[in-house]
Amino acid sequence: MFGNLGICYIRNYQEGFDLDWRVVFQTESRDVVEAFCKANEITYEWLDGSSLRTRQVCQGVANHPATGEQLWFNQAHLFHPSALGDEVMQDMLDIFGADGLPRHSQFGDGTAISPDMLACVREAFAAEARSFDWQAGDVMIVDNMRAATRSPALFWR
Repeated sequence: MFGNLGICYIRNYQEGFDLDWRVVFQTESRDVVEAFCKANEITYEWLDGSSLRTRQVCQGVANHPATGEQLWFNQAHLFHPSALGDEVMQDMLDIFGADGLPRHSQFGDGTAISPDMLACVREAFAAEARSFDWQAGDVMIVDNMRAATRSPALFWR
């Protein structure tokens, strides 16, 4: 599903909560924001006051440039309100409503992503996590794309 539909990232920039659009886009100009959004295939909508809503559909998977492997390559599990935990998610929904959440993710066609699906993704990442004691002078080089190869392939198509 993630491979076929992609991910729609939704941001609601609201003054006084999370990052303001002026900080994110590094400008005071709505015209500059609109030009950036148009150039990057981001839909935008100015809401009451100085609030801004953006939506961008991005890939859900990517092919590794060296190996050709199809890999999980998105942040749906981080943008989705279920990442906050049940209690905080409910509080956020009570405050902002489903359409006003500061960050949200859906499938690229606008359908909801099941919190259970994303729980599986988070579990897969947690199962692959490693910890170790850093020593002075240690260096780590990580191929970010390959580090995500063990995420649940079941959802890719």
